[in-house]
Amino acid sequence: MLEPNDIEKATNVFVEACSAVAREFAHDGVAGEEDFSGQLVGWLKAQFSGLKTESSRWSIGGAITEAQDGPAIPSIRFSARQTSKTTEEPNTGADMLMVLDIQSQDYSIQKGVLIQAKRLTRGKALPESIATKLRGQCEDMLDLSAASFVFLYAPGDFAVLSATAIEGSKRNDLHQLEQFPISEAIFFSDFINCWIGDPRLRATDKQSLAVLRSLSRARNALLIRAETEARS
Repeated sequence: MLEPNDIEKATNVFVEACSAVAREFAHDGVAGEEDFSGQLVGWLKAQFSGLKTESSRWSIGGAITEAQDGPAIPSIRFSARQTSKTTEEPNTGADMLMVLDIQSQDYSIQKGVLIQAKRLTRGKALPESIATKLRGQCEDMLDLSAASFVFLYAPGDFAVLSATAIEGSKRNDLHQLEQFPISEAIFFSDFINCWIGDPRLRATDKQSLAVLRSLSRARNALLIRAETEARS
């Protein structure tokens, strides 16, 4: 497993990347959900490329956006018709696939999470039609993996909820479902600590990440790698 200090520092980097995109949104630098997810991938790529913590080296094994890679293609494993990013959501409802590859001297794991981004100002509620659509997207993601989450964003604000909580709730004021302050820190810390994450969503390089993005029908995909350094 990774050292606690490494986990804390990497989590802080993730939180700062989320905050940076939320600040961009506050200054009209983010246009919508698709752009939000793509910009978050870009920020995370920049922050984790070459990151060095106390005992680990961090790198990006692959970062793919739909704009670069094209729409997710239909697959045999998931029988679904082609979708267009301009007219409808991908079949899983996922905006992003995030994969973590940890390689330490006594531990090795590759696992992923599915993420849907949704704009919602704290204290507000989603319109019923949008909330119903989001619950459907959560259901679609959960059909693929229990490791599914929703990122709520607004100008200068960011929060993470489980897709399970949203899919099962009748509330449209989703921030009332948030159980932890700085939920993005809890999310990423638990991801690194292996409390959450699906080992079926695994990739080890950009090529396998591209295949997995297509299979999961996510718009964007990011592979973060952590490797512990040998102790002298």
